[in-house]
Amino acid sequence: MRFSDLFDGKTPPARRHVSLPEQQFAIAALQRIARHSGCRVGSLTAVIGPADVGKTHLCQRLQRAVARQKILGPVVTCEALDLAAACLLAAEQQCPLAIRQTLAGVGVVICENLHDVARDADAQLVLVNLFDELTLAGTQVVITSRQFPGRFTVSTPRLVSRLHGGLLASIPTLTEDSAARIQERSGGRARAGASRPPAKPRSRKQVPVRSPLDELLRTVAEEFGVTLEDLRSRSRENSIVLARQCAMYMAREVAKEPAERIGIALGNRLHATVTRGTRQFSTRLARSPALRNRLKLIRSRVEADRKNCG
Repeated sequence: MRFSDLFDGKTPPARRHVSLPEQQFAIAALQRIARHSGCRVGSLTAVIGPADVGKTHLCQRLQRAVARQKILGPVVTCEALDLAAACLLAAEQQCPLAIRQTLAGVGVVICENLHDVARDADAQLVLVNLFDELTLAGTQVVITSRQFPGRFTVSTPRLVSRLHGGLLASIPTLTEDSAARIQERSGGRARAGASRPPAKPRSRKQVPVRSPLDELLRTVAEEFGVTLEDLRSRSRENSIVLARQCAMYMAREVAKEPAERIGIALGNRLHATVTRGTRQFSTRLARSPALRNRLKLIRSRVEADRKNCG
C-alpha cells in the first residue's frame, strides 16, 4: 500500500473569506504558524469548536499562506480516523516507520476531525505517538475537533496532556449574524423568507439503478440489523463496526471489488481502512464459529440475489 495516498497536499483554491468575531483567536493561532515559517521547532495547535464554525476553512487559509511563502515546506491534510487506521495497519505489517517516512520534510500536518476517534483508545494512542514524533522533528501539527479530548467517550490521558501543552484555540457557536455572513459568503440564501426554486419534475423513466456493490452492502446491513447509512457513518459502536467490517470482507473477498471502490461506497473511506477492516474481520472469523455460520447465510443470500437479478 502507499501511505502517501492518505494525504492531500494540494493547495485549496482561494475563496472570499469573512473573518468572524468568534474565529479571531483561532485565526491568530494559525497566523502564528505562517508568520514563523522559518522556525524549525515543531508545535501542536488545536482548533476546537462545533460543526459549521469554519475550522476547515481556516486550515485551508493556513495552507495557502504557507504555500505562498515557500519556506516551511509542504502542507498535508488528512482525516484523524484514516490516519489512525493507517498507523495501526503499518504496525500490523511491521513497517511502523512508513508513516514517518511519508511525512519526512513536511512543514505542516493538518489532522482534521479528531472527534471521530472519540471511542477508540488505540487510535488515540497511535495518533499522540505520531504527533510527538512530528513535533520533535520540527513539524507543525494542527488538529481540528468538535470536542476537547477530555470529553471524549474514551479519553486517553496522554492525548489530553499533549493538547494542554500546545496552543488551544476554541471557536464558540456562531451567532445569528455570523451564521448569516457565512451563508452570504457561500452564496446561500437566508433562511427567513427564502424561497427555494421549484424542483424539476422527475420523469418516471428516471429510476436510480443500484450497483451490485450497493446491493451487497444493503444485504449485509439488513442481516446485522443496521442501516446502509450506519455502514457509511463514522460510528464506532461495536454492532456497526462489526457489520461494516463484514461488508468490507464480503465486498473484497467475495465480490472481488477493489479496496478503493469499497472505501468510496462506505462513506469515502481510504483503501487502507478497508484493508485493515477486512483483516480484522478475518481474525474474528477464525475465532467465532457463530460468526462463520452467519457469514454463510449472508453469502447464500447474496448469491441468491445475484441469480434473481441475472
